[in-house]
Formats: sequence, structure tokens, C-alpha cells
Amino acid sequence: MSMDYLIRLVQMHEDFRLAEIRCLASYFRIEIDIVSYSKNSPFLILRILSYPASKFTSPNVAAKALISRSVLSLGIHELWGMAPKVEGVATYAALHADVQTRTNSGIWAKYKKASFRFSVDAYCGKRSPAEQTEIINGFRYLGFEGPIRMQNPEVEFTAFEEWNLSFNPNHSRKQHPDLTSQSLVDEPFPDNHPTPQHDPQTLYFGRLISSSPRHHLIMKHDLKRRPYISTTSMDATLALVSANLAHAGPGRMLYDPFVGTGGFLVAAAELGACVWGSDIDGRSFRGAGRGKGGSDGKVGKKKGGKGGVWRNFEEYGLGDLFGDCFICDLINTPLRTNDGNGWLDGIICDPPYGVREGLRILGNREPRTDRIPIMVDGVPAHTLPGYVAPKKPYSFERMLDDILAFAADTLVTDGRLAFWMPSANEDDEELAIPKRVELELVECCVQRFHRWSRRLLVYRRRRKEELKELDVNGSGQDDEKLKELANGKTASDLNPFRRKYFQGFRTRDIIPTRTRAL
Repeated sequence: MSMDYLIRLVQMHEDFRLAEIRCLASYFRIEIDIVSYSKNSPFLILRILSYPASKFTSPNVAAKALISRSVLSLGIHELWGMAPKVEGVATYAALHADVQTRTNSGIWAKYKKASFRFSVDAYCGKRSPAEQTEIINGFRYLGFEGPIRMQNPEVEFTAFEEWNLSFNPNHSRKQHPDLTSQSLVDEPFPDNHPTPQHDPQTLYFGRLISSSPRHHLIMKHDLKRRPYISTTSMDATLALVSANLAHAGPGRMLYDPFVGTGGFLVAAAELGACVWGSDIDGRSFRGAGRGKGGSDGKVGKKKGGKGGVWRNFEEYGLGDLFGDCFICDLINTPLRTNDGNGWLDGIICDPPYGVREGLRILGNREPRTDRIPIMVDGVPAHTLPGYVAPKKPYSFERMLDDILAFAADTLVTDGRLAFWMPSANEDDEELAIPKRVELELVECCVQRFHRWSRRLLVYRRRRKEELKELDVNGSGQDDEKLKELANGKTASDLNPFRRKYFQGFRTRDIIPTRTRAL
């Protein structure tokens, strides 16, 4: 009988947790079967069906690799037993019976003389020290004779309890100010204070295989400690999750075409990838003025060193994985895009939403036909150090299609594109998810705010054989529609999300939908 594994998840960013596990399994080429999972629970049960024998010697080694880069889980355990609720209650008698069914004395004997540690993890519940001791003593039939060691034991076991919340009408919201403010989830809190039920609803028992690096990575990349950031820098947790979903890793090259302060580049480099970036405004990655980490700032530039994005890589010791950043936009790029051979392993970005200022690309509002360079003191203006290239308005939906077109031209087979896209919430009209025949949408994760949300979309570059089977050519957006989108005169004309943002999402305007081929 194959062993099931229990992953202890963190109860945050619930929409991203399963996607991260699936993408990590894909990255390591481990085939898994999700046995049990709910967004309302921090426990996920999976079964490892197959793994590359050349990389992993056993399912436990594969399980350890699976969790080795996760930032939305705490650890992975061999599942020795579980007891779901029966008539609303889970009992330890049922758990002990299941442990003896799933395992046997032969497995227990492996750890008979090993140093060990037992702990109780009660989710949404609490156990007193006396209760924890009673629970732990209930497993004495395992027959462990090794020393108890609370620090660095050879083997560690955990009894997990999942308690559901009920609502006590005797407690009001006013008595509990921690429930008066609404979080990122666009759902009202109940008027009554949630209190744990009398008994846990589900019990699990497992042996720890490996802990995740979550705590180390989150502490290391905390934005409060980062030398160079801005008000739009991506949260470190979500940046690392995005890098995982983009399959960042050793021997891979990732590119961010909207690099900003380089949060995604740092996250991808932390996972071992070689990274490059670009932006239409070089000040964003070089640093400007005296902001935190700017090229003129005391924090961002050491004597004889560099400021901006480079300062972050220097701080984290990741300089060898940082290629460089350069100025361009997605349309006017010096990168090779049309020879039919992909060369990027991944693209990861958070494009501008066009809310604070309208989207722009390089170019003149009114196209010139004379092509005569502007001269300053006999020198072409565009060759001077302080030259600022002209820019013109850019359609938001056109930008989304251009991102997919760029990815289709530059990604290797099975390469990943991961980018963020804003949208309205369920009660408003949604922006259509962009599609392109060469790219398969593999994950769509939603982060909800009060009246709007944003999605992390992850695509995979299809193989040539898959494209032949589809027998479809072309991008998702038809040429006439793209021309129509490009004819807007104001930032809101070119960006339906921006228009609805400043309307407060109060109206139900019909956001133009797009006809796409699959």
C-alpha cells in the first residue's frame, strides 16, 4: 500500500496554495494525486504516483524535494493515520485504529531506538499542556524506546487537530475589535464572535519528512529590510510564489519586461534562476532621487558600488545570477522575437494597471513620415545623455495580447509565463482572460481586495505536436479589434479597468469582450 502524505499549509493566500504544489510537482516531474483539499483547511493530502528514478531514490525523497521551495506550506509528513468526524466529532480512538491499519509494527520498529519528539498542532483550537501530554501518551503503543529530544530529534511526530468555528450569540463584534475591520477578502465578517466547537472535527497523525523554507525565505526577503523598494514593490511572499509558478530554478533564464524595483528578479534568483529585466523608465531600476535605495540615496549605493536593483542583489549575495536591466518596452525591444526558436525559460511580471497614470509605449502620438532627426548644437538629440524618448498612449488590452505574443515568440517548449492582471470582483463585469493558441493556461489564482481583485495567470508554451493537434493558427485577438483598441484618445478610453476603477465599480458598464481562437 502506497503511503499518503499530509502537507501542513499556511492559512493565507488560499487561492495560491494548491497551484504552488501542482507547479512544484511539475517542476520536479513528480506525478501526484490530490486526495483531499479544501480552501478552508490548512491540511492537504496527496499521493505520489511516480517520480524520476534518476533524481529520487524513494517517494520520501521526492516528497522532500516537493516541499523544498514552497512558501505557502510549513512541512510535509507521512500520513500515519486520520480520523474524520463521525456524527460531528472525531475521536482519538478512531485515529489510533487508523494508525494501526495504515502502518504496522515493522514500520514502528525502524524508529524504536531513535531520538524522537511528539507535538500537538491544533488549528482553530487550543490544548492545555495537560491535554497535550494525555494525547501524546495515547501513542505509547508505538513502542518507541529512544530518548526524547525537543531539539533536533532524529524523528518527529505530530498529532494534528482541525477545529471548526461556531458562532456564539453571546459575543458581539463590539467586544472583539479584531473583527471590526475587513481584510483583503471581499466578504463581510459575521456579527457574532467565532469560537471553537467543543471537539475537533478531524484528526491526523504523521511523521515529519521535511519542513519548508518558508520562514527563512520570508524573513530574508522582508521588504522592510530590503535596500531598494518603492510603493509598488510586490509583497515578498507573492513574488516567491510567482517565481515558483514560473518554474524559476538553476540552469533557467527568466525575464521581467516590467521590472520596476526588481522584486520578481530577486525572487527568481533566490530560487537559482539567471534573471534579466527591462522597463520603459530606467529610473525605476537604476534608482532616482533620494528615496530608499535610490542611486543618490545613502542606503542604496555603497562607495564604489551601484544603486537601484543591483543593490538588492548585492545585499542577498545573488549578484552572480543578475544579468542586467535595460530600457525598452514590449513592442520596441532589442530582444530576438521572430526567428521561431524560443530561448527564454520563463517570463514573470506585474504589468502596470494604468490607474495612477495612463499606459504608454515608446513612439510619437502623431507618426512622423520625414524621419529627420532633431539636432541640438549639431548633435542628434537621441544620442545625448539626457535624452528622453517620446511616448504615446497604450491600450491595456493590447498590452495583454502583446505580453502573450512576446511569450509565444521567446519561450522554449514548456516554458512558463506568469503575470498579474487586474479585474473586477464577481458582482462586476470581468475582464476577459487573454488567450493565445501557442500558450496553455495552467493556473489562475485570484487575490481579492475590497471592490476589485487581481489574478496571477500562468501559461505553458505548448509543444509543436500539441499545436498540430489543435490545428489552429493565430493569436487570441483579431486584428480589427486591436485597431479599435488603439484608437482611444484618453487613458480611460484605452483601459476599461482604469475607467471602472475611478467610477468606483459602481456601474455595470459592459467591458469590451474579446474574440479569441483556441
